[in-house]
Amino acid sequence: MSDKNQVNSRTLCVVETAIIDWEDNSLRSKLFSDIYFSGTDSYKETQHVFIDANKLSQRWAQLDSDSTFTIIETGFGTGLNFLATAQLWLEQGPKHGVLQFTSIEKFPLKHDDLNKALTAWPELEALSAQLSSQYPPPLPGYHRLYFEDSNKHRRIALTLIYADATAALEQLRSSDHPALSQHRVFNVDAWFLDGFAPAKNPAMWTDELFQRMTDLSNPQTTFSTFTAAGMVRRGLVNTGFVVNKVPGYGSKREMLIGSYQGKASEDKNSLETTNDSSPRTTYKRRTKFSPPWYINASAGTSTATNTGTNFKKTSPIKHSTKYADKHAAIIGGGIAGCTTANALAQRGWQVTVYEKADTLAAGASGNPQGIIYPRLSPEASYLSRFNLSALLFAIRFYGQFWDKSTAAGTVATVTPSGSRCGVLVLPETPSELAVFARIANSFKSCEGFVHLVNNAEIEVLSGLPLQAKSSLYFPTLGWVEPRKVCEQLVKHPNIRVEQADINEISLDIDNDNWQLQTAKQARTYTANTVVIATSHHTRAFKVSEHLPLKAIRGQISSVPATDTSRALKTVICGAGYLSPASDDRHTFGATYNLDTTSEDVRIEDHQLNLETLNNTDASLTVVLDKPEASTLSGRASLRCTTPDYLPLIGPAPIFEEFVEDFAALRNDARANILHSGSYWPGLYLHCGLGSRGFTYAPLGAELLADIISKDTPCLPRDLQIALHPGRFTIRDLKRKRI
Repeated sequence: MSDKNQVNSRTLCVVETAIIDWEDNSLRSKLFSDIYFSGTDSYKETQHVFIDANKLSQRWAQLDSDSTFTIIETGFGTGLNFLATAQLWLEQGPKHGVLQFTSIEKFPLKHDDLNKALTAWPELEALSAQLSSQYPPPLPGYHRLYFEDSNKHRRIALTLIYADATAALEQLRSSDHPALSQHRVFNVDAWFLDGFAPAKNPAMWTDELFQRMTDLSNPQTTFSTFTAAGMVRRGLVNTGFVVNKVPGYGSKREMLIGSYQGKASEDKNSLETTNDSSPRTTYKRRTKFSPPWYINASAGTSTATNTGTNFKKTSPIKHSTKYADKHAAIIGGGIAGCTTANALAQRGWQVTVYEKADTLAAGASGNPQGIIYPRLSPEASYLSRFNLSALLFAIRFYGQFWDKSTAAGTVATVTPSGSRCGVLVLPETPSELAVFARIANSFKSCEGFVHLVNNAEIEVLSGLPLQAKSSLYFPTLGWVEPRKVCEQLVKHPNIRVEQADINEISLDIDNDNWQLQTAKQARTYTANTVVIATSHHTRAFKVSEHLPLKAIRGQISSVPATDTSRALKTVICGAGYLSPASDDRHTFGATYNLDTTSEDVRIEDHQLNLETLNNTDASLTVVLDKPEASTLSGRASLRCTTPDYLPLIGPAPIFEEFVEDFAALRNDARANILHSGSYWPGLYLHCGLGSRGFTYAPLGAELLADIISKDTPCLPRDLQIALHPGRFTIRDLKRKRI
């Protein structure tokens, strides 16, 4: 991880979409001169090659009622394999189980091409409609989509990855360290190898791809593929798969199926190793691989007989892979806590949310309007990549509140909140116009997500005669009512809200659980799994007091709507922001005060908000009839930020042991340290969201629920590390600050 929060100098831009032709009811790729599917037998071919060959019906019949089954596919294409498998899961899968289907596509179809292709399978119409409505734009990264059954239960999670197959599988591994190739947090149950034919696309069918498959497989993992090419068979055999040739479908004479059995002998680890009696910090030899500090040994599994890595056992709480006691305590009832509670409840967890105030969203999440705020950059930094992923996930997540419909299994019924009204981002400085132009050019094939508009278009979109000459427009974003959203998120049969001021937590080794104590120890609660989602108050707990969290005061202002301002149709963002009227009032702001942590409303901050709004666009204060600061109402609260502006999401390190474990980094940032980090068992963090809590929290909660439940992650490994709560300790060790 770079200390400058930068992956490299790559530009963040759209991925290349497929160039296709339609020939005699067949969809053909021009790039690879190969077909996606042919004729009317494509559905039956999918059933033969992938569903039947992996014996899915028989295997699912033996699953427990709440089991998870994980499939990874190389080559999403039209989505036929996924849709056919999803349909079968709804018919035959365990009623409370989840199908985790991950599909990798380097050249995704355009939305119009996908919709045309989906008409070929009317028997899949219901699921096809769900896919089409959620289908992500051709933007890089991981896209998490959920599919529901007729009872509105989320039973299928599709993680659609737009990337090269080998690179994507590399990011799904727990670590890139050679000593940890067999350590994994989740296992793949079946592989669908469905890229274009090896003769047409040899770049995908490589030994490295087969090795990455090995790293994610267990002895029960199966695979199937339409091809019978010798190089594919040899590559799979050489990496530990038993391979059989069986009849293909129709005129295809043969295809390959098999299962992973493990290599006859594990590769010897050439790196320096340690054992229980040797020092924990070994750095006799430098390495290009970072120490695996981000791995929590108790959270993973390993099929290797000896990884050569010293995993320190710090956890007295014995969690099984899928948790026998799926109960979690969430401390904090703001947007971070409520989204996390909902994400876990959707996975079958029983969740208790502890909030010290008498209402949810009482802190920084309690403003009357929450803006889903876009802050794109043309550079591919960790911050810009996470921001993009969070925005795309938020668009789907808040659709349940904006689209005035029953939610897709997230809550029983949803009270509409806010509006998908679009967001206009005005330049703060003249130089930012050039940045906007670069962003618009980078995302030029995703105008449904963002595009550049001129002054005339700004007036039409906003409903106001603004002075800005140019702006970025995000048509699918908008605003929400924070408290209403939080209340709806916890309206789930698996979630209970308890008013309690938890001010101390401690690990009870004798009873294998966490003790959650209220003020003056008036009452104690227990839980095996705990998530601290208490914004800047996170530092009040001894287990997390070392974290570099900072409380920054922000004040918003509220003003009655005028005859002119009621015409505002979109959120306006720039140096400040102005939202469309709600209950005939506008909110605008917000200050960024470093001088105080007082939450009292101040007239001078109202004045600052007015000045900032005027700097955003001078027309905005005019349409509000140039109000006086003394006439405004408002609200002040404290944001929680981190030094790199990325949130903290993941397991909580044991600070003192972490420093001891990786002390060698003080002398050599490339020290060869072969052991995992020391983490509090069952303790996790979700905080540091800054001023973008409602944008970041849904994806952060999804990632945290993936980590806790040991599901396929919704973000690549490098972004998980960039968000990891242990990153600042490692960084400070390298800089000799601790």
